[in-house]
Amino acid sequence: MLGIVRRRPLVTLIALVVLVGVAYGGGSLIAYLQKHPRTTPLASEMSTGPSAPAQSPSPSPSPLPSGYLLLPDLSKRRAPDAQSMLSLLGFKVNLQDSSGAGRLIVDPANWIVDGQDPPADSAVAIKSPVTLKVHKPTDGKGDQKFSLGVMPNVVCKNLQDAYDALHKATYFNIGSKDASGANRLQLLTADWIVVGQSETAGKKPGLLTHITLTVVKYNESTGDSGCES
Repeated sequence: MLGIVRRRPLVTLIALVVLVGVAYGGGSLIAYLQKHPRTTPLASEMSTGPSAPAQSPSPSPSPLPSGYLLLPDLSKRRAPDAQSMLSLLGFKVNLQDSSGAGRLIVDPANWIVDGQDPPADSAVAIKSPVTLKVHKPTDGKGDQKFSLGVMPNVVCKNLQDAYDALHKATYFNIGSKDASGANRLQLLTADWIVVGQSETAGKKPGLLTHITLTVVKYNESTGDSGCES
């Protein structure tokens, strides 16, 4: 009995030490966690990468009203090509001399578009009229002022304009020949472009001198004359 009584204080002492250690250890753990909070995210908080910023959808262009189309840009096109394109789209086409001289447009193939009304990219109702303002590639070419007895430069002019210029300089003995060698007749002088002249511009040949103008038709090669066709 005595031995058993002697061992109880030892057990009690050990138990007290353990309890004190747990108490102090647990307090230290709690204090550590309070001073060093968790910085590593939980698996449920982790993402595969930085999220992309939200992008606003691009605004879609406003649709055209029913029965409307945007006019294409027809500048620098041959008049017949521009007419065909607009006609296929359902528009009515008018041609107008852009020089303001009111010239009659007999052969649209001789004319080039340099403006349009309404302008390009306008929303226009189908079957509406569209006016194409056109010019000839010979407009404004060669000499525009003339002196009596002085040979003018008529290269790159329309054949009819070349005749008019030579007449103003008092030259009337004039002929023309087809530059292609096919000997085509120049029945409609407004359909031809002068690419060469037999007398040098600025010289003073006799007023009875025969002058030969070499010509091609519009939209044909003008050789090394530098003329637009």
